[in-house]
Amino acid sequence: MNKKSLLSALFAIVILISLPSFVIAEPKVHTVEMITEGGKKLFVPDFLEVSVGDIVRFVNISGNHNTESIKGMIPQGAESWRSNISETFELTIQKEGVYAYKCTPHLQKRMVGVIVAGNPAINLREAHKVAMGAKFSPKVSNAFAELLERIKTPTQ
Repeated sequence: MNKKSLLSALFAIVILISLPSFVIAEPKVHTVEMITEGGKKLFVPDFLEVSVGDIVRFVNISGNHNTESIKGMIPQGAESWRSNISETFELTIQKEGVYAYKCTPHLQKRMVGVIVAGNPAINLREAHKVAMGAKFSPKVSNAFAELLERIKTPTQ
């Protein structure tokens, strides 16, 4: 190997070693606990801000809960989900936008949550429209409205 090739190889190694860690960053894992506490059915936390590629792990702590996406309240092209009752479930966030979800057996107890990945404006209007529509009871619509009001869009 000549001197020029050796210097080029050493330079390449130095560059690779000095790359910022965000270039090869691992996805962050966020945990949402599914809880029955004092008669209340809860996702804790019920509002998350994540990055595309992150993982949301739903863990059943007490009671019999699941997580299910809500049609019209996740980004277009994102995969819908429905976990089994009382089982841990992992969701990898693939697209930017708002992801609204519910505990299927406890929807009427206001057991709902929202995940925001990147730019929420992608589908915030559509999610809000579904949340306020005839699909839900007034108390469930209000629960979603409270969560959706916490979202800050890039223009705010």
